[in-house]
Amino acid sequence: MNRIGKRKSLTLQSRHNKALYLSMERSTTDSLVLPVRVALESVRRGHVERDAVVCLSEIVLLTGFLTQAGHGKLEQYVLDGAGRGQLPVLDAGEFQTSHELGPNTIEALTLIVNEYDRLLRETRLLAILDANERFERLRRSAMAIQQPEKI
Repeated sequence: MNRIGKRKSLTLQSRHNKALYLSMERSTTDSLVLPVRVALESVRRGHVERDAVVCLSEIVLLTGFLTQAGHGKLEQYVLDGAGRGQLPVLDAGEFQTSHELGPNTIEALTLIVNEYDRLLRETRLLAILDANERFERLRRSAMAIQQPEKI
């Protein structure tokens, strides 16, 4: 069985696990949210580094996926605004400390990180896993586009 088929069968089998219908344990959510809050604080202080921006971009996407699935409380324009505010920095290629995110982007990112924290604490694990699988598919597609096929 190929890797994708195996993964799908594991997902189907895991749907019978009662833990997937509960929210995550607090210690687990704390360990997931801490690096995100550190990245946000770094950006707030003007230290716009590649890892921090990429981390926050991933959180914007995951929060957006959970919101689209009906679990989030943010308006779509907040998510869109944060994404648009990060694009110039991500598109620059080389990250320099001279890059800054505007105050509106930082405000939107703060709302999104707080919502992400709430979602991890309150949303059932199955929904979070579904959003994470969607994110991984998107990431694999982006990687495939960046790496042309070898002949």
